[in-house]
This record gives sequence, structure tokens and C-alpha cells, in this order.
Amino acid sequence: MASEESTRSSETNAVAFGPDIVFKPQKTEPCEFWAEISATDDSGVSVDNLKKNDELRIIEISGACSFAKGKSGLILSIIAAATNVALGGASAAVWKTAVNSMRKDLDKHMAANTGNANKDGGKKRDGYGREVGGSGDYETEEGGIIVCLPRARGVVYSSDRVRRKKTGGGGNEQGGWFFPTRSDVREPWVIRHNGVLRIAAFDSNYSDNAGSYEIKFSITRPKMG
Repeated sequence: MASEESTRSSETNAVAFGPDIVFKPQKTEPCEFWAEISATDDSGVSVDNLKKNDELRIIEISGACSFAKGKSGLILSIIAAATNVALGGASAAVWKTAVNSMRKDLDKHMAANTGNANKDGGKKRDGYGREVGGSGDYETEEGGIIVCLPRARGVVYSSDRVRRKKTGGGGNEQGGWFFPTRSDVREPWVIRHNGVLRIAAFDSNYSDNAGSYEIKFSITRPKMG
């Protein structure tokens, strides 16, 4: 089982079995997490031990990823408790190495497409699924982040039935997944089922992607009774 420290290192690309992090409630105080979501990783990050009535808040999402013409291969996503990242030490060093690898890969990919008459700009999207540069339209089929609550029972991928709205956002409450928007940042999502939370880049083909999204979120277990 993975420890609370990040078990995913793009430096070694070693695959860890089990959850990336296990949520350990601190009374009724929110526990904050930082995650770097690789656009090449179809599993994203996982947080185990969520319970019914826990509250999830997306605090912020940054970064841009390319969803076309990449040749990076798999770089694994990483996650850590916010305090571990901020305090420095081994956890912070692993984090910095992994993030640098993801961002250099994106820079290399975008540079390779510069001056290519047939390029499509690499379909560069921010964490909310919006085009970076150009028209600034939202991409309905790929790009940005998808949040999959325990009810989803795993990552939900792009398909004819799973699409972001043309105006951004959207989701399926019964299915247990949604696309964060800037307007609902910090608003709580109440967990309706026990299980695992997963956050991943939204796509169906991860082999031509590059880059990563940085996301900060919190989980709170309210006092019941």
C-alpha cells in the first residue's frame, strides 16, 4: 500500500500498487493536497478512505497540456499532502524532479511543432479544458481535468456519452463525475458514497499527450450527530 508520501516518481517511473494517498481526517479541519496530473497518465491520482458526507473542494488548477502529436510515453502523476510539499526535504525534492520532467516534456513537444505548416498547435488546453491562445473555446472531447468521485468507481474517459459542455463544466451527478470550472472553485462537493477519489486528465487516447496540470484541493470530514 502506498504511504502518505507520493509513491509515484517520474524519475523512476516505478508503478506502485494501491492508492497514492489515504485520507486521514484531522478532526473537522480540511486536509489539503497538491497533485500534479500528467496528461500521459490515464489513471491520474487516487485518494482512498473517503466516506459518505465528506466534502471535497477544488481550490485551484493551473498549467497547460497538449493533446496532440506528443511522443513522450508514460509519465506518472504525483500527489502529496500540502504540508509535505511546503516543508521541503525528500518529498519536495521528488516533487520538483517529477514536475520538471513533465514541463520539460511539454516544452520539447511544443518546440518540435513550431513552424510545422500542418500543426494544430498541439491542442493546448488549460486545466478547465479551455484552449490556450487562439479562440479560447472549451474543448468538449479532451483536455482539462475530470474529477471522479467514489460513485464513478474509477476514471471516466472521453466517449460519445462523456463530454464537457461547450461553455465549460458539466458532469453526471448519478455517474459521480464532473469537470471543475473557475466559478465553482472552493464550493464543496458532498461525497455520497464510500470509496476512492480519482482526478485525471480528460481524454481517451493518452499516448499523444504532453505536460501536466497542478491542482490543489481539500477534503473535510464534518462532525456528524
